[in-house]
This record gives sequence, structure tokens and C-alpha cells, in this order.
Amino acid sequence: MAATQGPKVWLDYDQEQLDRQYDQYSLVPDGETYTARNAEASAQTRATADCRLDVAYGEAEGEKLDIFPATQPGSPILVFYHGGAWTRGDKGNESHLAPALVAAGAHREARALMQQLADQGSLEACYSFANAC
Repeated sequence: MAATQGPKVWLDYDQEQLDRQYDQYSLVPDGETYTARNAEASAQTRATADCRLDVAYGEAEGEKLDIFPATQPGSPILVFYHGGAWTRGDKGNESHLAPALVAAGAHREARALMQQLADQGSLEACYSFANAC
């Protein structure tokens, strides 16, 4: 007997199928291994790199960013939006990306705004806010 599908909510996905697309662990069976490895490397980066952590850019608890400054004045700025599939994770677990970007001459900021926006609104609100920045 074929599985029944609920009403389509986006493209050909019903709500259950769409929810699974946002659960990376269902798509990458050993995803927790990668997450743990990134968290460990990020902790090391945060302990040793020149950085400003949890700098508030708004009044809400989640409106904070981490700054890994470039070594040269006038360097380009890269803003990394941690999304966590709008359901989990933390910007701090992505700090491991900063050393390579800073070494290449970029000033890196990581913002943890997507989770907060998703909790308060919609995916469209996240997209609009990111475009406004």
C-alpha cells in the first residue's frame, strides 16, 4: 500500500516532507560527527584568534555577532549568517571558518539572527532582513 501524502504546502512537498528537508541529519546520517568536529575547532579558534564575541547589534537576546577582524585596514567585510536550518545550532560553532577568511584578507562577522527571526516570523522575514543588511 502506498503512503498517503498530506496537502502540498510548497512545490510537491507536504508539511512532513518539507520539514525533513530542513533536518540535515536526516540527509547526512553522520552529521553529528561533523557538528562535533566543527564545535571543537570553533572553540579552539575562539580561544586563540583575535575576536570580539557576542557583540550586541540590537536589544533582543539573539541579536549578537562575533567579529574576527582583518589584519589590514580597509579590508572587505564578510558577513556570515548562521541559520542552523532555522531550528538549531549556534553561531559559535561556525567560528572555525574565520581563520582562513581572515588570512585571505577578509574581516568576518557571524550573526545569529536567523533563528530569532524564524521564531518570531517566517522564512520570508528572514530573507527580507538579510537582504536589508
